[in-house]
Amino acid sequence: MDMTSLQVANKDNRILDHPHYTAGESLHPLSKDGYAMHVGQEYRPPFYGHISLFNLKNHLISPFVTGYEGTGIGSLYPSNTDIFRYAKQQGGIGAYLHPYVGDADPLEGSLGTAKGFPVDVSLGAVSYHELWSQSAGDAALTVWYHTLNNGFRVPVTGGEDSISSLHRVELVGVVRGYFLLGDRPLTWESWMSAMLAGKGFVTNGPLLEFTANDANMGEEITLPTAGGRVTFRGALHSIVGVERLELVSGGKVVHTIPLAGDKRTATFELPLDIKASGWYSLRAIGVPGSFPIENSRPMAVTNPIFVTVGTQPIRSAASADYFVRWIDKLTAMADKHPGWRSDKEKAHVLGRFKEARDIYLARGKDAASAGRP
Repeated sequence: MDMTSLQVANKDNRILDHPHYTAGESLHPLSKDGYAMHVGQEYRPPFYGHISLFNLKNHLISPFVTGYEGTGIGSLYPSNTDIFRYAKQQGGIGAYLHPYVGDADPLEGSLGTAKGFPVDVSLGAVSYHELWSQSAGDAALTVWYHTLNNGFRVPVTGGEDSISSLHRVELVGVVRGYFLLGDRPLTWESWMSAMLAGKGFVTNGPLLEFTANDANMGEEITLPTAGGRVTFRGALHSIVGVERLELVSGGKVVHTIPLAGDKRTATFELPLDIKASGWYSLRAIGVPGSFPIENSRPMAVTNPIFVTVGTQPIRSAASADYFVRWIDKLTAMADKHPGWRSDKEKAHVLGRFKEARDIYLARGKDAASAGRP
């Protein structure tokens, strides 16, 4: 791998790898030409969900965790929103890690691992999103698609929950992010800039190309108020055969690309007349147990290309309602948590939830007034 991001984390009452953090340095001393390693932090609260923090210029954030019931840090305060903001104060960025496993909609269960993700997206605390790690499944796509439908342009990358020095886990590099640097050199700063701009795709094996007119992944096409024609082009190159290659918009499949032979390669060109603002992403999905893919099944997905018609924002009444219901469930779960130290702490966190809920309510009203279901 060209880029490796190591995270200092607490595990079983230990802080693993903390001597490798170098304040004020973007690269670990072991980095060399053509290979870069950056050391950040995994903050691991069991309630809200684990998050990554990178580009921490001054120091790691302590105590590394909140919400451990029956301990001195059993409170749900501070929330992940606060931690993300503390990181930003020293130039850091953050995201949720290994968020949702499997294919079932997290809203129908206990909200998955990344319970706080919709809150922190709406409040501008999240900088990017680790789409897959432990399991490449539909659950993560479901939540991310609703995020995009609400107009939040959250780029995705890959990563894995690999504590390789402690016990048997997935291999380092099982789920990766590939990003287009153009003529920029291969440095941590160049890679990070391209990742935050969404100029690439996430995969555990299949490789994707995807453009629309002259726009690449992460970029935007602007059409006049009456709309216009956009030609989408893409390609698949895979080490194993895949089951489906699909163009997705608004969370729905708008075109399925035929696969032939060993289903390892394909190309397509598709002109579409577009009259409403939206996002478009290409995805490849395989079958479980496809050797040599180490993850659950072969999957790859591109960051979106955005198409803006006139001044229309991307909105969806259904996706706004999805996160309103999510936050209602999250609020009820947090309200019953036994670890709160004070009413003041509880009011602070639940106030963040309400602030996020109001944002989704407003976006739902925008969608309804524009006739966007």
